Amino acid sequence: MGCQESVAFSSHAASAVLDILVAMQAAGSLSRAPAARVVVVENEADVRRLLEFNLTGAGFDVVGLESAAQVADTVAREDAALVVLDRMLPDGDGLAVCSEIRRDERLAGLGILLLTALGSEADRVAGLSAGADDYVVKPFSVREVVARVRILASAVETRRKARQLDAAGARIFRWRDVLVDVFRHRVFGAGVEIELRPFEFLLLLTFLETPDQVWSREALIAKLWNGEVSTSRRTIDVHIRRLRERLGPFGEVVETVHGVGYRLRPE
Repeated sequence: MGCQESVAFSSHAASAVLDILVAMQAAGSLSRAPAARVVVVENEADVRRLLEFNLTGAGFDVVGLESAAQVADTVAREDAALVVLDRMLPDGDGLAVCSEIRRDERLAGLGILLLTALGSEADRVAGLSAGADDYVVKPFSVREVVARVRILASAVETRRKARQLDAAGARIFRWRDVLVDVFRHRVFGAGVEIELRPFEFLLLLTFLETPDQVWSREALIAKLWNGEVSTSRRTIDVHIRRLRERLGPFGEVVETVHGVGYRLRPE
């Protein structure tokens, strides 16, 4: 039916098919398992409804919005784990919305997947630098978007649950004055807590768990995205840069191995 293929649609027939399938889901004709809540912000109705349908079919509780207005409040009210955010909205720039979300303390744990037709290297870097956790370029494979949402939502939910654990039996890594509490997903530098995004935390943990290994960008992509999707090698560089920036004076924990990739800097 085309629901898992690249997005290229606007016909009345496709819209009618979606109407029928969404109605079947609402009536319970298609199975749905409970999962994290996802807010989809996309002004193109057919694209939004296709994403809503496929994400719902993947087990997510989905809320759709068509504009930038009230995104932060809606995400907070719905207690969403993740937002799929179109960069080019009629009433605002998705990058500005992304930055607004990152400034909102209520949404500190929210995952952001940026969706856009702007696919240059500079555009990807700008999106991730604005606070997005992941980036998908249109036209896209719906299967890939669902896979990326599943991976990011899992990381966000794992982090949320970990923050609720007590310290008993905590698994701890130390590098100089950096302390990483694995079970509670908390990072401290000289006793001061440092907030990391889910992928940043996973990168730091990967280096700490394998102190003698040099990781290529391709290997890190496969680890972070479970080998389910492909992404630009530059994406890893941006995540590493953001990790170093957040760690501040402790950012040297990640060492660049020129021509190869990255590793934990020897103490």
